[in-house]
Amino acid sequence: MVLNDRGGVATLQGHGTLQIKDSDPSPLLLPHGFPDRVSTRMAWHGSDLRETEQYVYELTVADLKEISEALSAFKTLGLDGDIVTKDTFPLPTLQPKLEALCDELHQGIGFFLIRGLGPQNYSVADSTIVFLGIQSYIAELRGRQTGSGDMIVHLISDNEQSVPALQPGASRPSDGSISFHTDEVGDILAFQDRSTIKHGTRAVLASFYAVYNTLAATRPDVIETLAKPDWLFFYPHYHRRPILFYHDGKLMLNFAVESLLGSTYWRRPVEYLKPTAIQLEALSLLQNIAQAHAIRFHVEPGDLRFINNLAILHRRDVYTFEEGTTERGHLARLCLRNEKRRWKLPVGMGDWGGGLGSSWDEVFDQGEKVERIWNIEPMPNAFFPMRQYGT
Repeated sequence: MVLNDRGGVATLQGHGTLQIKDSDPSPLLLPHGFPDRVSTRMAWHGSDLRETEQYVYELTVADLKEISEALSAFKTLGLDGDIVTKDTFPLPTLQPKLEALCDELHQGIGFFLIRGLGPQNYSVADSTIVFLGIQSYIAELRGRQTGSGDMIVHLISDNEQSVPALQPGASRPSDGSISFHTDEVGDILAFQDRSTIKHGTRAVLASFYAVYNTLAATRPDVIETLAKPDWLFFYPHYHRRPILFYHDGKLMLNFAVESLLGSTYWRRPVEYLKPTAIQLEALSLLQNIAQAHAIRFHVEPGDLRFINNLAILHRRDVYTFEEGTTERGHLARLCLRNEKRRWKLPVGMGDWGGGLGSSWDEVFDQGEKVERIWNIEPMPNAFFPMRQYGT
């Protein structure tokens, strides 16, 4: 589909299908204080990155040896599996490389992928410890992702549709494509691919900074719509707030179409007001422009993917299973923060009742009384501790 010069009133049908209708133009004004354009490496186009694959770090033989030694050293400490830190999982040679990748998250292109951790080389418990060990050098704070305290969320699907009825939030079975979005909370997202799909999967990312530049040049009124505090979210709690923020010199985006319009998994209460035609248009144009700027790349089992959840939109293509197999799509997700490099979130805006700041801070509360549940595998009605790494 091709947009006209000014777009028009758009409606989302199902999961982001776009239709455009003619409408009167809105005033071409950016919100007060918002930049005319952002010039940063974060404002990339998919074509900028596709040829070089600069976002992939391939672990070397020496890297893998050091990781194996760190795993063995951690096991000798007799600690629970979630007590994985830079001190307990030493990677002296790999550390500067991981710190450089961390800079890419916060000041560079906003994402990267680590490749080479073949799942055949690790048990589930060991691969989780390795995931946490590497992650601790990228962003040391781990956040709770559900109200019950789940620290790992499993996103799973199989070609037999045999996924059990799992606890809401802890695991989300889905085999369909997903529209561009950011996750509810988390400065940084980390995904470990545990899929058993023979030909791998495809991830899709888009820079909101590139989307912003397109909108600022052609439809600044849409930016004004995204920045208004009248968007009604029904998940994770009923609240109104903007989708788009500009704070401390940085653009930040936080939304998912499903939390505004509902989905098969998240039912939108019928009594809630629906988004206006102008808001639907803004969502549709956001999706359409993100698609135009996106990069798609192959993901292999064992890959670790890190994403700046404030600036990079992500989605997933439909899983393709081979007929007659028991293949399964499976991602294990962490919600993270690097305290030193973190972006300052909008302050004075309350919790989910009005903005981002305090709710996200509560997610990363490190208090001893905060309950944390570590399901290293999807569990329907129970959990087991991470002291499962054996000998």
